[in-house]
Amino acid sequence: MIIISRIAQRALTIFLIILLCGNSYYLVSKFVFKNDLPMLFGYGNAIIVSGSMEPAISVDDMIVFRKQREYSVGDIVLYNDGFVNVTHRIVEINGDQVITKGDANNAADKPFLKSAIKGKVLWSVPGIGRLINFIITPLGLFLIVISALLIIQLNFMYGRHRRRNCNREPVFK
Repeated sequence: MIIISRIAQRALTIFLIILLCGNSYYLVSKFVFKNDLPMLFGYGNAIIVSGSMEPAISVDDMIVFRKQREYSVGDIVLYNDGFVNVTHRIVEINGDQVITKGDANNAADKPFLKSAIKGKVLWSVPGIGRLINFIITPLGLFLIVISALLIIQLNFMYGRHRRRNCNREPVFK
């Protein structure tokens, strides 16, 4: 039981540290370098804010995307229409021109250049957008740091308590 508890504490600590590093990278990339879609190791993520791709992708889903060399009809892509980032399915490709349409929309979008595509959607995580949007706030980052420090402190205190009690003589012989 003690071993499982220690493994769980370490796993949670590692997870929080990775979350903190990823969050720090995201915040610096977004606010210091003014990059609206930070990409780490060629992968990016975005939170869906409209229902135009339902039922495939819903509001508050997080998508993970990656730039591709080629795109084909049927691919769900994230592109910039000049004002905002849009996630829709490719319905037609004519040379360098691409036409997309949201699954829940009645009409196709205006044609745009392939170069506007940021990447192909690889997968989505349903409903996690609310949590992600909270984590990237200053309060969310603060809570992650405090949680990680508390876990490290509890781990340190628990380990010290165990070492102190291991050297005692047994009460019953």
